[in-house]
Amino acid sequence: MTGPRPDPKVVLQAHALRSAATRDAVLHGTNRPRTHRAVLSALWGSVMLAVVIVIVVIVASRIVTVLHQK
Repeated sequence: MTGPRPDPKVVLQAHALRSAATRDAVLHGTNRPRTHRAVLSALWGSVMLAVVIVIVVIVASRIVTVLHQK
């Protein structure tokens, strides 16, 4: 003979807890995925870093050219 049926509210709460634990494990402990703003901020940061690198390469090549001509 089986025991009494569990309360549906308890079953739903247990399911919600399991779902939250699974979501946290999949997202490596974060409660929310990266937002659009965070992705856009990272993209702009990458663009700025690329511009700085290009400028440094151009300046260095000009300096080497000037030094080589002397």
